[in-house]
Amino acid sequence: MLKLSNTTLTFHLPLMPDETLYSWLGRCAYGKGYPSLRAAMQVLLGSEHKQLSSLFCNVVPELSKLTLINRCVLIEDHTILPIFRSFITDGLYQAAQTAMLSGETDGLSKLLSTTANRMKLNPPLRYCPHCSALDEIKFGFPYWRVEHQLPGVYLCLKHQQTLQEVDVARRDLVMPGCITSDAETIPVELQKLAQFSLGARHQPLSHFDHHRYQNCIRERLRQKEYVTASGRVRQSKWQQSFLTFWQPLLHITEISDLLQNEAGLYIQSFCYDESKTLSPLKHFLLLAHLFESWNSFTAFYAQFDSVPVKTESASVKACSIQVSEYKPEQHGSLRSFARRLNCSVITAKKLALQQGVQIDRRPQTLFGAERDLITQLLSDGLSTAKIASKMLCSIAAVEQILAQNPDIVQQRRERRVSVTRQKHRDAIKKLLTIKSTWRRTDVQKAARTAYTWLYKNDSEWLYQQLPAETPREQRWLH
Repeated sequence: MLKLSNTTLTFHLPLMPDETLYSWLGRCAYGKGYPSLRAAMQVLLGSEHKQLSSLFCNVVPELSKLTLINRCVLIEDHTILPIFRSFITDGLYQAAQTAMLSGETDGLSKLLSTTANRMKLNPPLRYCPHCSALDEIKFGFPYWRVEHQLPGVYLCLKHQQTLQEVDVARRDLVMPGCITSDAETIPVELQKLAQFSLGARHQPLSHFDHHRYQNCIRERLRQKEYVTASGRVRQSKWQQSFLTFWQPLLHITEISDLLQNEAGLYIQSFCYDESKTLSPLKHFLLLAHLFESWNSFTAFYAQFDSVPVKTESASVKACSIQVSEYKPEQHGSLRSFARRLNCSVITAKKLALQQGVQIDRRPQTLFGAERDLITQLLSDGLSTAKIASKMLCSIAAVEQILAQNPDIVQQRRERRVSVTRQKHRDAIKKLLTIKSTWRRTDVQKAARTAYTWLYKNDSEWLYQQLPAETPREQRWLH
């Protein structure tokens, strides 16, 4: 039924339970007898250019006016955005929700890192033939369900039926089919992955914290014996087990792309990278490998506090603070003090010397004047081996003095970069002098090391020296 009130169209065509917004639009457009899809979109949405089947559709404001349903209800109950809640911070989720509430969804891809995570903005729509057939009998029409579009759901758990996929253009409206298929054997891994995704939708983590999540994953890896006694993750062993576990699902394109191309990269991100926003599918693959169920993961996660994962830099920083308070008469030998700090004697000694803390040391073979001379030579850029040979001492003794002067370490690093830059620049200049007619690819092949280093570290200078790029239409003529 169509009601005209104050020039505003209101449709009493109810949204079905778990129905996607795209599905409701399709039913509305086809059920009201519009002469064309373009005409339907113009009347319903006020524009012919809305991205209908997009992962984050930009039609929430218009549909809220048509259905008189609150915008937040539309987003939470009829889109897949809530599946991200368990793996991003509250602030980031609120920003994403605000974007959909206003219909300004162009920045969501960057906000949620969907492009970096290889998530398609208009993925194939999935449906269960049995669900569609039952909907046809009960309601008179099939419709697209949100739970079938969730990342990691390739199976209807209710009917134990593999979901069928339909490629849909972003401005088309297509309804699901009702053709049932024969019974098939369902991999256990496929069921487990779907259970994790649906579990995250119905029981999301609240107030996601990355540090807490890292602590949880690290402890689980330790229980699975993927962590060494010193706290380092056995990346190769973990990755091999991970790939073997998901081997039965390599026929699924989304999973195959992740496992075969970048599994090692994003597995490392769970332990060491705090800046990346990973797709829900990546989280589900990881968690389903390590935990028995979504509930077991959430219960395990609840045991941890929001404390940063202890890294080497954080450990050194903590030791530095405590070493500054070290007093031999109160804390005993430096060795026993380092043991209590859980760091090496060398680290404790280096930090103590940097901060001018007086410690009891064995007699040194290098006296004050010699140490000053070594410091000056280090500042001049001589290698530690040459200085050791010149001063008739060990390289370790020179390196110890170097460690006590972080500013000199930085100076030497900058000097090395400068020398390397000049060396590679000279190599490129020499090639261009020999033959000025070379193309860019010729220069790259002739001096690949220099070209690559400059491309990464001094690209502005490099492109100023290189010849102009070959016009695109002429590239195949060479």
